[in-house]
Amino acid sequence: MKIFEFRKIVIDEPIMLIVGVLSVCNNLVKSVFNPMKIYLLSAFKNPEDTNSFTACLECLNLFCDESSINLYTHDNGIFCENTIQYFFNVLQVCIIFLFI
Repeated sequence: MKIFEFRKIVIDEPIMLIVGVLSVCNNLVKSVFNPMKIYLLSAFKNPEDTNSFTACLECLNLFCDESSINLYTHDNGIFCENTIQYFFNVLQVCIIFLFI
């Protein structure tokens, strides 16, 4: 995660590395969730970088599967609400492009 802080952007390769490690080491998923939230939201807010957006979707999938995180009630649902709003914005843009 230091690379994201240093580069000030979300990069798909480190995210995929994190996804790979978390896929094998399920016990780390909960401990990585809080520090990763900001980077996931950053990538979801900027879907133009499709590689990072897709990599963060893979990471989100792991967090959704981890029942100990209580993703939907975690932080009173703020993370989920933000994520859903960003996805809704992406869908709106896609629909606009379909009708142009």
